Amino acid sequence: MKKGNDRLTRMLREAGTKLYLRVFQRVLPAKPHTKRMLHLSGGETAEEHYGKKITGALGVLLMGGLLVFLSGAGLTQEETFTEMARATYGGGTARETLEAQTPEGVSLGEYDVTVEARRYTPEEAELLYDEAFAALEKVLPGENASLQAVTGNLHLPESLPGYPFRIDYTSSDGTHLRSDGTVLNRYVPEEGVPVTLTAGLSYDRDRRTKTWELTILPPAFSEEEYLRTQLEKALQSAEEDSAHAEAVTLPAEVEGEEIVWKRAEEDRRPLLLLLTVIAAALVFFVPDRSLQKRMKQREEALRTAYPAFVSRLALYLGAGMTLRAAFLKMAEAEEEGTQLKAELALVAGWLINGVPEREAFERFSNRVGLTPYTKLTALLTQNLEKGTALIPLIRAEAAAQTTLRLDAARVRGEQTATRLMLPMMLMLGVVMVLIMVPAFLSF
Repeated sequence: MKKGNDRLTRMLREAGTKLYLRVFQRVLPAKPHTKRMLHLSGGETAEEHYGKKITGALGVLLMGGLLVFLSGAGLTQEETFTEMARATYGGGTARETLEAQTPEGVSLGEYDVTVEARRYTPEEAELLYDEAFAALEKVLPGENASLQAVTGNLHLPESLPGYPFRIDYTSSDGTHLRSDGTVLNRYVPEEGVPVTLTAGLSYDRDRRTKTWELTILPPAFSEEEYLRTQLEKALQSAEEDSAHAEAVTLPAEVEGEEIVWKRAEEDRRPLLLLLTVIAAALVFFVPDRSLQKRMKQREEALRTAYPAFVSRLALYLGAGMTLRAAFLKMAEAEEEGTQLKAELALVAGWLINGVPEREAFERFSNRVGLTPYTKLTALLTQNLEKGTALIPLIRAEAAAQTTLRLDAARVRGEQTATRLMLPMMLMLGVVMVLIMVPAFLSF
């Protein structure tokens, strides 16, 4: 399995690299800074780095494009309007944002046009009231058998399809029937409770009302509701009967109905989609952040090692060593595993293989890329070219760097003291509580 995953990863990397070289290299060339960071980090090449990023991003774009295609996204065509049709009686309000133009195509601005539905005349509305009340009476019972045997919630719509009326309701007994149709019949006696329901139909400034006499009866369970109720009782009984047992035996049968128990599974598809989008973003952006972090750590290590490095160089040169011998000695003596050790080992290799000292030092300066090392390299190359006195300059640089290192250490110490203020205040508060609470309790 692991070999198969490694092969797939290698194939994807190769495909991404080829895709970058053949298609994207001209429009998205590798930045010199990125190339340098990748080279110094000793990891992948710039082509592999950009290929991996582009492959991941294209994968996300492909998935997004597929989702957009499947959702039926399309382009709207421009239309010209000479009129806007109104909705039929009782319909909704139409709103459009239209652009006005002259025949020559000069835009006169955009306008929000609102078109209300057609309105009934008073005579037409009067004829509809009786029809609307009759239609409303048919839907009011909802799932109840009739208005004289109400055991469940009523259906009280605020409007009726095909009619322009707004409907409101009033109940004579809010403790058993609310104005939204909710029936409260848990404690209703067997003979029921009479309730009067009033419906008001309004259109423009006109209003008509009609009342119905209802009878609220105790609740009647459906077959499924009854089975649920019995199942809840069986679960409660099983829990009570096995209170001292190691496990609870779930009921396998209720009222002759076989029961199968399964764990309820949560739909994790939305979370999976979100994680996919986040992962795609990380695939593209995290490699650069990780590379920058490694380079920052490398630069910090080289900057920290510089004062000791230049002091050691001054010591070796003062002992009579040549620059070549001094660098070879420092490459050998430097602690293993450090960034400076790696850079000095490269310089030693260049010098042993015949690279001129000036070129080796310039390579060293370019690879490190820090101002102190660049300044030191300038002193070394100037000595090689003009034969200037090098030892006093190196000693002065070592003294200056020692002072800077002490100043930096003092600044870091002050920063640490500042960061410790809050923990110290918290500890002071704890100490005060430990002292004051026993004192108060003793009174």
